[in-house]
Amino acid sequence: MGYLLGIDIGTTSTKALVIDESHASEILTCHSCYADAQIDIEKHANYNEQDVNKIVASINEVLKKISLDLGTDKMAQISKIGICGQMHGCLFWKKDHISASFSTFIEPDDVSNLITWLDARCDVNFIASLPISKTSPMSLSTGFGCATILWLKKNRPEFLMKYDCSGTIADYVVSRLCHLAEPIMSTQNAASWGYFDSHAKTWDRKVMELANFPMHFLPKVITPCTTIGQLKNCLHGISDNATVMVAMGDMQCSVMSCRIVPGEAVINLSTSAQLSTVLKQSDQSRVKPDKEEIGRLPNPVIKVPYFGDYDLMASASLNGGAVFANFVEMLMNWTRQFKPDVTVDEIYQHLLNNNPDPNLQGSIMNFVPTLNGERHQPEATASLNSIKRSDLNFPTIARSLARGILENLRSMFEAGVALDGIRHLWACGGAFAKNRLFREELENQVFNHVTVSFDRNADAAYGAALAANEH
Repeated sequence: MGYLLGIDIGTTSTKALVIDESHASEILTCHSCYADAQIDIEKHANYNEQDVNKIVASINEVLKKISLDLGTDKMAQISKIGICGQMHGCLFWKKDHISASFSTFIEPDDVSNLITWLDARCDVNFIASLPISKTSPMSLSTGFGCATILWLKKNRPEFLMKYDCSGTIADYVVSRLCHLAEPIMSTQNAASWGYFDSHAKTWDRKVMELANFPMHFLPKVITPCTTIGQLKNCLHGISDNATVMVAMGDMQCSVMSCRIVPGEAVINLSTSAQLSTVLKQSDQSRVKPDKEEIGRLPNPVIKVPYFGDYDLMASASLNGGAVFANFVEMLMNWTRQFKPDVTVDEIYQHLLNNNPDPNLQGSIMNFVPTLNGERHQPEATASLNSIKRSDLNFPTIARSLARGILENLRSMFEAGVALDGIRHLWACGGAFAKNRLFREELENQVFNHVTVSFDRNADAAYGAALAANEH
């Protein structure tokens, strides 16, 4: 018997948990730690960078908590480690420091800041100047590793000259844990960087040569769930013979945690929203072909490597639960003009407790929720239309907004994947737990043609541990 450790290195926090490889549904202990790693870069409001040493410190802090829970004997029984993390972003390091203890502070000249997926230094004009890969599952965008490296090569070549390795933050952590001489990346993280051919499982070198890409920064790419090495040195009681998997994508691990099979999908609704399903790589029957039409919007559905011989089809909306929160904040600000002491909780209570039954409501009001635009349509705006006199009350508008957020995500997904093959939907995320309007609209209106369950959570750390168990 052994235990499995899963670690998720998020944008704002680190989470780790341990499961029993014989009873994977049982989580023995779980801890998270806020990573105060954001760096304020003066004069560069569009930059988004994080302190790598602080991220490593947060991992050590979480593992200390795990160790206190489990004790020395059980920590020594951790046999496999699965790690995932925020995708798209990149950092740089020198090979000769990689064997330092994982708790050792690394000088800035040996490891750069993490340039995150939120970085916006690659503006529209710069992205438009780069060659387009026809084999990459994702269109190159600001915050993507390949775009960031090309921007640095053009604007800060002296910066790149200090380093000889690059990867995502999870790739870097795996390299440190295993003392890898060269960085190794999974197909999942490679696809998130752009310029990667997921079908051939190789970088699109022809296009990258056209862009004059510094090829020596490209990590070697292997399939997910592959053992990358053994832990070097005892880490918070974990034996140094524990095996470490190649770093995985947090999106794939979140879906993995729901343990879905073909014919099922996962909708994750929190601040933003995602809808995902898995398809056999040999099965293209439900994939809608792209139409090369002038003025047509980019396909909002991406197809990226999942696990085994499966692809993950996913649409990701920038307009999730945060849009509903914006609506509540607006109501609070309005109400405070007449009742200064009203609270957010009171607004939510009024909207949720006084809302009409969805089956009795005859409203055809349509709320287009794209307040934040979308990645495939950044200029999109929000609107409210088809309003009847009977709709002019806050609870009805709130229900229409909840429905609109879900319908927007569904319409994005349907642009690339036929929904007729989906029989069951797993609904995850804090918005469903806190807001009954989302649950009711999902079941009764937006996805009333499939069965819906709310009893699973999309947890990337848990998915990373499960993926380690797959090997």
